[in-house]
Amino acid sequence: MPASPYVTALRAHVGHDLLLLPGASAVVRDDAGRILLLRRGDDGKWSLPAGMIEPGEQPADAVLREIFEETGIRAEVERIGGVDSHEAVYPNGDRCRYLVVFFRCRAAGGRARPDGEESLEVGWFPPDALPPGLDQHTVRRIRTTAAPQAPAWFPAPAERPGDAPAADYVTTLRAHIGHDLLLLPGAGAIVYDDRDRLLLVRRGDNGKWSLPAGMIDPGEQPSDTVVREVYEETGVRIAIDSLGGVATHPVTYPNGDRCEYLHVWFRCRPVGGRARPDGHESLEVGWFAADELPQLDEWAKLRLTAKDGWYARPGADTHPGLSNPRAL
Repeated sequence: MPASPYVTALRAHVGHDLLLLPGASAVVRDDAGRILLLRRGDDGKWSLPAGMIEPGEQPADAVLREIFEETGIRAEVERIGGVDSHEAVYPNGDRCRYLVVFFRCRAAGGRARPDGEESLEVGWFPPDALPPGLDQHTVRRIRTTAAPQAPAWFPAPAERPGDAPAADYVTTLRAHIGHDLLLLPGAGAIVYDDRDRLLLVRRGDNGKWSLPAGMIDPGEQPSDTVVREVYEETGVRIAIDSLGGVATHPVTYPNGDRCEYLHVWFRCRPVGGRARPDGHESLEVGWFAADELPQLDEWAKLRLTAKDGWYARPGADTHPGLSNPRAL
């Protein structure tokens, strides 16, 4: 498949410099329990089907498209396997850092074949006879999707800063592209205390109440981001209990900047700190009982009501929370 027009346009401005991109990957099993792998066209190594989530795509739609393009197999998504973030340096020198959602899938049709570009070979491998040299991400994704039902995996927070503030990355690109679309990684938190009250912030950019959230800095895992953002915006220290869900979510900011976030949200609990606004990203912070909630948009309501491991099902109607770019 040709390079993404989105990436090609940005590369014209930044050359080989780091780009933050959304990605999706799949562990596809057949009825015999064998795992679908491909030998990549760029480095010749065996790997799982994977690729970039294009503008406007939801993660599950992207992963099914990539599986078919690279391997000829039609698949169905069974559940989210997990999320992680990692850097890739391509043979041509291009640097990318992907926020990757990986899925457990099952084969539903098609015939295994390489596309001759992204994949040079395609094969089915028993779990105990995988090809040598698989990278750590591939091995972990196979391991964490072994069970048909299991909580989605995510790296434990390392509580280390990212390599650079996300604001610097955005500012640099905005100088080239103005208000045009920018794909970004984001993370948010649903935090309930032991009295079942919900932590909310009144945002500094639009004055509305919302869940704590922010952009994932280069070098951060999404779990690091959510711990950092909740503390920065609210003064509350949290622990993460589970991965709530993932979704591609369009945003248009009051200044006209257009973004599309691959957003990961977590269910969390407070473990310390004291609720207070930062006066910039948050104007007010509060704990709200269910019958005292302020008005919330459909994007917040989706995250609050979805079960753990939520994702937009391929072919389903678009949830109203994923179609309003003014919902932050």
